[in-house]
Amino acid sequence: MDKVVILVGEERNRIDRILFLYDKLIMGDIVYKSELTTQFNVHERTIRRDIQDIKYYMARFYINRDIMYDPKVGGYRLIYSESIQLSWSRWIALSKVLLDSQLLTKAESMQFIHSVASQLDKEKHQKFIANMRANLNHYKSERQKNRMLDKVELVYQALSHKKMLYLVQENKAYTLCPVGLVYKQSHFFLAALLNEPLHKETQYSLKPVPIMIRENLSIKIDSASFTLPPSFSFDEEEFKKRCMPP
Repeated sequence: MDKVVILVGEERNRIDRILFLYDKLIMGDIVYKSELTTQFNVHERTIRRDIQDIKYYMARFYINRDIMYDPKVGGYRLIYSESIQLSWSRWIALSKVLLDSQLLTKAESMQFIHSVASQLDKEKHQKFIANMRANLNHYKSERQKNRMLDKVELVYQALSHKKMLYLVQENKAYTLCPVGLVYKQSHFFLAALLNEPLHKETQYSLKPVPIMIRENLSIKIDSASFTLPPSFSFDEEEFKKRCMPP
């Protein structure tokens, strides 16, 4: 029999809020921060963070859904992405960027390209795939699978489920709270609240540090969960300024 976990306190309240928000959005309702702060007796930052949690979930499991703020009504609503409308030359350019990516093997590149091509009609789809296959060997030689995307996937899982991460790099171990993931100049950066060195009792700094996701970085999801203080908010644009690609 599966073990039943009974949640209490703040964690129970957070899950209740998120499920309430999710239900309203799925039903097509507009979500207003001011109403929710009164209903749940929390700060607007807390509601923004709840919405961000749902956005992470949508990005992971529902590629064609997102949450957007509608200034006309002053609230958030669920949107369904339609097929992307690009010119033929832009479709080709986009896929050549995928072919040139150092993160992907040949097989992975073609998998993404097939996903892109699914937006085209049947005739253009066949022409598009034939064109990309002709370019494949020119753009990249076969090599071992790059584990970078696997590391990115682990970070997204940790973000989605509020799990700590355990990192090992250059024989140094860290445990941290992941609060964001950004892409800048062909590199992924993890935004993290560090608690170092491992096993030491220290407080988290509320200013996330950038950690470049490299091949030699070992990442594992820890079993421990974390809860961020209501005062914390992640400013992605400000954080990007501190990310320094090599």
